[in-house]
Amino acid sequence: MLKINSSWESIKESHIINNKGEFINLQDIKEKLLRLTVKWTEYYATDILIFFDLMNKYFLQENIIEVDFYFRQMGVDWVIMDHNNEIREVIGITDKYRGLAKLIFNGDSIVLYWKIGNC
Repeated sequence: MLKINSSWESIKESHIINNKGEFINLQDIKEKLLRLTVKWTEYYATDILIFFDLMNKYFLQENIIEVDFYFRQMGVDWVIMDHNNEIREVIGITDKYRGLAKLIFNGDSIVLYWKIGNC
């Protein structure tokens, strides 16, 4: 999993789960992820929409706490880790990427970190 340090930018959303157990108030996080995807990919930017569709499942049903994103020319790849610090799913990682992001879910808040990649 990606290690965060002071070189990463971030945005945080709090009070993101309503009393029905559903996500709310994620507009800023989703918008930033979408903007990063458009900025750093040339094809298959809609990959991030697949992740948006999986957010409830990952975080609210499967106890995922972290997601690492790798932005490359041909789309977005991600790795997910659960509350036991076990990597649960890897969606195609390469060694060259244009940007990185990390989403950390902590109960009723979520933080998005991002920085430029290595190519």
